[in-house]
Amino acid sequence: MAVAFTYKFTIGRGTENRWRGKVFESKNEIKINLQALTPHSPLTFLASPQGFTTTGAVYGNGCSVMCNQKEQMGIVGEFYRVEDEVIDYFIQHPKEASDYFQDNYNVVYGKFHNEPDRHFYTDKAWDIAIFLLKECDHTENKVISGIKGQLFDPKDWDTPSYLKSTQVNEIADALENITEQQLENALNVEKMKVQNVYRAEWGTKGNWEDYILIHTKELISAFSAAKRYTDGIVIYYC
Repeated sequence: MAVAFTYKFTIGRGTENRWRGKVFESKNEIKINLQALTPHSPLTFLASPQGFTTTGAVYGNGCSVMCNQKEQMGIVGEFYRVEDEVIDYFIQHPKEASDYFQDNYNVVYGKFHNEPDRHFYTDKAWDIAIFLLKECDHTENKVISGIKGQLFDPKDWDTPSYLKSTQVNEIADALENITEQQLENALNVEKMKVQNVYRAEWGTKGNWEDYILIHTKELISAFSAAKRYTDGIVIYYC
């Protein structure tokens, strides 16, 4: 049975790249047939903190990679800085939102994909990061509790979520007062599991500095940039 997916890998220590393909699962292994959406090059990727490292090369239109850890496939979170008027349009036309943000932000050749102050990638650490930020929210009204925003189409869980600039500004102000030490102190795998935090088992001290902290700071940067430009945020899961 084939399952279509879009997944981001890191090419060496350089820029992140986007590959698209299909996953073929069997009892003991996964075969991933990948087609490069960028110029062909040797590839090396590390999928997650507990992940596998695989090397290979792209031949012709694609390549095949063999691995034996099914749990590596998953949902990644991306945060986009978007003008309020664009968000307003998709509030009125929610069926168009997914295609627009995939084509213009998510895919590697998208118009805004490579703009560092518009596109913020948090891998599969997005929910752990959100949990930690909410745990460290000391505002009277707990403004960070709204950080996941609202779906453009409440009846479609696959549609992106959004926050308008006013809410983004409030959350950004709250995030500025949170320290790295407070975030690290908030790590609690068992509490995350009780709250059904995505990839809660990765929320350990061992993954803090090289994974969780990096992506938590990336999320904070998204809100800082949006505040600086007086823009909103769109959240896209893929």
